[in-house]
Amino acid sequence: MKIRITETETEEGMSKTLREMGPKARSNGSFEESMRSAAFYARKHGLTYYVYRGNSYGVRVFHVSYRERDYLCPVGNDGSVIYSVDPDLNVSRHLTERD
Repeated sequence: MKIRITETETEEGMSKTLREMGPKARSNGSFEESMRSAAFYARKHGLTYYVYRGNSYGVRVFHVSYRERDYLCPVGNDGSVIYSVDPDLNVSRHLTERD
């Protein structure tokens, strides 16, 4: 079983907010902090980073990764929505489904 992206939408409002708040290296697992962390590393490495919801020892957190094997893995991702941040701090929302 694998998660696959079915639809992608650009999030202009979130992109604007992220640019205003600015990137931040550390994340506490919340959505806002994870998006800022993804922006920091996307800009630093020139790659698109993905933010997806998962869990850590039974606690719901948001993870950040650029690796497809991480954000499309059904074990670490609950399969809801994946957000991506590119080096220009453009945010996209990806709808997913499980195969």
